[in-house]
Amino acid sequence: QGEALAAIYFVKKGGLAVMAGGEVKADGKFSGGKEEHHLSSGEYIGAALLSAKTRPLWENTLLADGRADGKSAKTELLCISVKDLKEILGNNLAKMLETALVNKGLRMCPVMSQFSSTQRNDIAKAIVIKDLAAGGTVEEGVRYIVVLEGTVTGMYKEEEVTLERAQWLEDGGLLESDSSSKAKSEIRSFKAGANGARVGFLTKEGLLSALKELGLAAIGNVEEASDLTRKLIVAKKVHIFRHLSSEQI
Repeated sequence: QGEALAAIYFVKKGGLAVMAGGEVKADGKFSGGKEEHHLSSGEYIGAALLSAKTRPLWENTLLADGRADGKSAKTELLCISVKDLKEILGNNLAKMLETALVNKGLRMCPVMSQFSSTQRNDIAKAIVIKDLAAGGTVEEGVRYIVVLEGTVTGMYKEEEVTLERAQWLEDGGLLESDSSSKAKSEIRSFKAGANGARVGFLTKEGLLSALKELGLAAIGNVEEASDLTRKLIVAKKVHIFRHLSSEQI
């Protein structure tokens, strides 16, 4: 904490605790502080470099995961400078990193994971990205939400939950054909935390639009989109169909 931010760090293996407050003692041990969130494999920190005109400072101390026996677990990081990243990936790095987080969430979703990687990439284009000020609300009827920056808190299946960066939720109502399912959405009343948030979300209407673009079927409404998705999931559970693509199914 307090040192100049020099690169973006990707967690290759293990994890990192992002600590607020506390201090590093002379013996190298960390004391005090509170864990704000946790970074797991595939996540990154240091994106502030992408938009900063001057080199920003670390706002947190990062601690590698430890084990119950007190010995250090092996955490591996991939360190890449912004200059090197731009040479490889181009100038629109911030957008690319956000897309990677959105796609990671889709791969882990029980429903969305049934689509091919190419199809998920197209579905990701239908996800709305929105910046929320402190206390700002996420619209109702959302079926999938992923946090790109900050935190959001709301109700999920009648329980209050808080989502941090890279965490996601998928609404089981995504598969309901009942036109009143919006009112029964499992994801409700989400608001940004004290420092605001940047979120991505998908509605049933967004999924319908994405499926039409994919040309999977002559879908005419939200109910037909839900019905198609249900059929894909059921078919892929049948052993002899598992090797088929979604288009073939």
